[in-house]
Amino acid sequence: AGFLSFFDRTGGIDRWGNPISEVFEEQYGVLIQYFENGVMQFDPHRGIEAASIVGELSGTGRSETGLENKYYGLVVGPDRHTISNLAVDGTTTGFLDAFTSYGGIDSFGYPQSEARADSHPTAGFSIGPSRDNVVRQYFQGAILEHYTHTTLDTTIRPIGTWLRERRYPND
Repeated sequence: AGFLSFFDRTGGIDRWGNPISEVFEEQYGVLIQYFENGVMQFDPHRGIEAASIVGELSGTGRSETGLENKYYGLVVGPDRHTISNLAVDGTTTGFLDAFTSYGGIDSFGYPQSEARADSHPTAGFSIGPSRDNVVRQYFQGAILEHYTHTTLDTTIRPIGTWLRERRYPND
């Protein structure tokens, strides 16, 4: 199915983190593997890809609307969200650099939000409690995070761990 080559091509351990499951058949005919920072799936009709999991987090399966990033970046996907190194409020995030270095759309899927704090008044969904010091951008298969007022680089939220624990609470 090519899990290892996809892993290597899309940022390896820096992007995906450690594997937290074996490859297994979660749905009939579809192979899946959970990693700390995301989920890979192999569908014989579509090949291997990052599983679209942020829709499960949002509860709606839809992208946010009503917020636009005016800063330079890539405008992609059917909802035309911007991937930029700057958040909507001008905070430097490095999200565009991380997105391109870790395989872009193949690795992350399309953006489901602009880069913003979860506490932003037009934020349509969030993970955990809303905090002003965290800027996040949600993608179909990952969440990029930047903590303001720190020296931390852009990080990838361990959404694969969260989803695995949600789907399989007893291991």
